[in-house]
Amino acid sequence: MSWKRQRTSQRIDVEADLDDFDELQLLQALIDAKWISEDEAAAIEKRAATIAASAAIFASGGADDFQEATACLRRGNRHEALIHLERFLGRDWIGQLQ
Repeated sequence: MSWKRQRTSQRIDVEADLDDFDELQLLQALIDAKWISEDEAAAIEKRAATIAASAAIFASGGADDFQEATACLRRGNRHEALIHLERFLGRDWIGQLQ
């Protein structure tokens, strides 16, 4: 007598509030469940950090500098607009947009 393997599956729906978990905990749970690899988790984490950093740049900048840069562009004064845009983006950007 030989045994034949038979594969079965069952679908279970569960409602969970994921706000209680940290992003790293969720990524680790996906790795543990073997749904994603560690490399994929690292790429997701890197992309999330990049998105958060770019959002922080625009949140921290002065709205006045951005509006002034826009106004300078409309007047055709590109150089002055770049100065205000660099101020808006922060110290790391000063002299980078020339």
